[in-house]
Amino acid sequence: MHLNARQVRAFTLIELLVVIAIIALLAAILFPVFARAREKSRQTTCTSNLRQIGLAMDQYLMDYDSTYPCITSDPYLWQGEHFRWPIMPYLAIGQRKVSGSFSSTGGPDTAAILHCPSDPSPNFDNTSYAYCAAFFHTPGQLAQITAANLSPDLYDLGPVPVPFPLPPVPQNEAAVVYPAQKILVGEWTDNHDALNVGSWWSVQDAQRNYLLADGHVKYLWASTLLRAQGTGPGYADGFADPNVTPGGLGGIDTQ
Repeated sequence: MHLNARQVRAFTLIELLVVIAIIALLAAILFPVFARAREKSRQTTCTSNLRQIGLAMDQYLMDYDSTYPCITSDPYLWQGEHFRWPIMPYLAIGQRKVSGSFSSTGGPDTAAILHCPSDPSPNFDNTSYAYCAAFFHTPGQLAQITAANLSPDLYDLGPVPVPFPLPPVPQNEAAVVYPAQKILVGEWTDNHDALNVGSWWSVQDAQRNYLLADGHVKYLWASTLLRAQGTGPGYADGFADPNVTPGGLGGIDTQ
């Protein structure tokens, strides 16, 4: 009797295989859900980062007669590890730029504000290429750009009709005509939807956060940006790049 009772309580091989199959099925269903939840959390952190960058921009504008931060000697100011320097004091970041380079001294402090947690590129002094600014070029500069003289990288073209890289020019807040529709800063190297690496101009089916000139942040498909559907002077051959929006700060990037 004792052996029979033990045999009744034991699992058969078939029962074990069924249990393993059920666990595998649940894992296949739940793991993507967990991955999406994790990415949503990162996207929310990224949204918060851009809002704080927007507040820093507002404080900078108040201190500098409504003129956006600009370093005229730096043609790559739009990149994440360049445009950060003028606004870092307004983000309570204690880094100091090393003369002649884009490295820093001092502790990282809150520099994570300048780094999207979904950005796969290496950190640069606790910042990254994830965020890029788009308010350094005048309408006159942008009017010289056509699809014929653009490559996928506006700033690494080689011999073209217009001299590149374009030198940055200080821009005034008064030049913004549609503040709720003009992108100032946006994600560049990351993609919260498909978790793919890509840039503004290489991945149209990407969802990213964008900081608009009025200070609010939108989460948008790259393909919905108005320039991404345009052609002719001032458009980057259909690519979604706010750096070449026709009219500059007076242009429109999104509805």
